[in-house]
Amino acid sequence: MTDRISVAKGTLISISARVINRSFAIWGPDTKQFKPERWLAEEGISGKAKEVQGHRHLLTFVDGLRMCLGKYFAIAEFKVISTNQLIS
Repeated sequence: MTDRISVAKGTLISISARVINRSFAIWGPDTKQFKPERWLAEEGISGKAKEVQGHRHLLTFVDGLRMCLGKYFAIAEFKVISTNQLIS
């Protein structure tokens, strides 16, 4: 397996968040199954997935200076909906 790649200066590099978030190599053979327990505890995330930078090791919202402006709104909305479902 290659552990490094030479890239010429000025080369544009693009990473698909969708591909990373659905990668069998990163998430394992059950990558397409909805398993929220993966993100509920740090132990639920496999070794290779821990290398992915981002919120809960996903690139959905990206990170850093160019992160999605709706990231925190989406997380807050999810928490409200989850709480409402638990209460009822």
